[in-house]
Amino acid sequence: MKSFTKQYLMIHEMNENSDVGNHNCTFDDGLLSQYTYGRNIDNEKIYFICPSFIDNGVNDIGQKCMNIEHIKKLMDLGIEIGAHSYYHTKLWKLPDLKHRIYHIKKDTDLMLKWFDVNLGLKPEKFCFPYNFDLDGLYKAALVPYGFKEYFGNERIDIDKNYATNLGNNP
Repeated sequence: MKSFTKQYLMIHEMNENSDVGNHNCTFDDGLLSQYTYGRNIDNEKIYFICPSFIDNGVNDIGQKCMNIEHIKKLMDLGIEIGAHSYYHTKLWKLPDLKHRIYHIKKDTDLMLKWFDVNLGLKPEKFCFPYNFDLDGLYKAALVPYGFKEYFGNERIDIDKNYATNLGNNP
């Protein structure tokens, strides 16, 4: 169980002018714009998929998401697919520790089942919803699931306007 040592950008929405330079990239949630504009960049990249968003076709704020065929095409291109929880819940809003741990376990079981059934995949990397590890609680609860790397707020948050002007600046 380790956190990554490379510097990564955290990218959500993209557009035709998005330029991430030569940076390593992570794409959160499974947004359709990430598939459309991110899959052909040559940088190291990981797509963190939230299955409930894929099943619904939109995320929790109404942005269009990929479908299962898009994710399979990414896999065919050799792009790594990581896990980002099933429901993308704001765990800090749950009433207490017991409810948070219960939710993490149920959510992770459901998420891993979805990955297995729909993609034939057991992800090795996990990205915390909202980048929030609950002061180590989330990561500790995930130990039995065997994830090898965890991603959160250590990444550089890039919005689509900033990514447009990022170029090759470090």
